[in-house]
Amino acid sequence: GNSSGFAIGFNNVLVEKGKGIDVDRALIIKDIIGEHTSNAITTDFSLKSHGALLLERGERKAIRDVMISGKMVEAFKNILALGKEIRNIESIYLPQIAFKGINVEKI
Repeated sequence: GNSSGFAIGFNNVLVEKGKGIDVDRALIIKDIIGEHTSNAITTDFSLKSHGALLLERGERKAIRDVMISGKMVEAFKNILALGKEIRNIESIYLPQIAFKGINVEKI
């Protein structure tokens, strides 16, 4: 990340790909709303997703309206695995990331 004269920014980030993600049960977040409300200083976040998938034993089930929350600093300490392919979103390059310990609530 970096900063400008008035704010802390997050860009030019590259996360290297991993060996892949192999889990039996997970919540796959496909979109998020509210990332601009995350706190850049404390790293607290509380984000809504309209498009999530529940993965259980290889089967995927669509789930609407979930809220995920936590601290990014803690989330990055709890990475389980990294995906095999890099995706580019503006100036951020990263694979899928599997975390443990993220709070999830159906809304």
